[in-house]
Amino acid sequence: MRWLAALALSAGAAQADPLAFLEARGCTIGPQTEAQAEAAGVDYAAVEALAPALTPPYTVLPPETCTIRLPEVQSDWLVLSPTLLRSYQTGEDGRGCYFGDTVGAFRAEGASFEAYLAFLAAGFLSGELRYFADNPLGTPPGIQVTVGTCGDTENRAALDAYAAALTDELFDQYVRAKGAEQSCADPGFTPKATDLAASLQDSASVNYLLWFELDILAWASGFRTGMSWTDRGTPIPPLCHLP
Repeated sequence: MRWLAALALSAGAAQADPLAFLEARGCTIGPQTEAQAEAAGVDYAAVEALAPALTPPYTVLPPETCTIRLPEVQSDWLVLSPTLLRSYQTGEDGRGCYFGDTVGAFRAEGASFEAYLAFLAAGFLSGELRYFADNPLGTPPGIQVTVGTCGDTENRAALDAYAAALTDELFDQYVRAKGAEQSCADPGFTPKATDLAASLQDSASVNYLLWFELDILAWASGFRTGMSWTDRGTPIPPLCHLP
């Protein structure tokens, strides 16, 4: 998958650092880690040495040892591309741009689910896209575009205040907390994600839909495998725990 290939190159020379290598892979040692370490030029013995104890098939390093980093994701799709602009709709006040049937736009172009997921993840990371509500009952028209003329919105100040919330530390806390709640034996979605994401934020800049952005970023990190337009895939550690 494209974003997994990008992860293999993400930190350049820093990938030789076993800790940086693991932080880019969910702080998790799993069945593929040895081969990934070899491909990245990382000493696998040094990777294993970071774990207090190995618990095959997956070992998730504790937060005091390793921080789960936000993924580095690239997309071939531009947020303001003509194809996507045709699928946007304005807010109720006539301002702003929100996704209409963007899934339909991607599928009509023959794009893969992987491409769609990479587009969302890259947009959330850059801030060009947001799924945002500043109150627990808020429901925006869709995923919001924040650049170009689309950036002229009544919630601009709230979006700017929230921008600093998406950090490695928050991502690490969310993935670990969700992984503790969700069993790998149950590929369903955890019902407490909304409250969990909100509880991890500063009360001055809470996005009650942050859980959606964090889930997309976790999936783009490879923590949910086998996803497609028709298959919701299966979580793997650190996004779930083994029975």
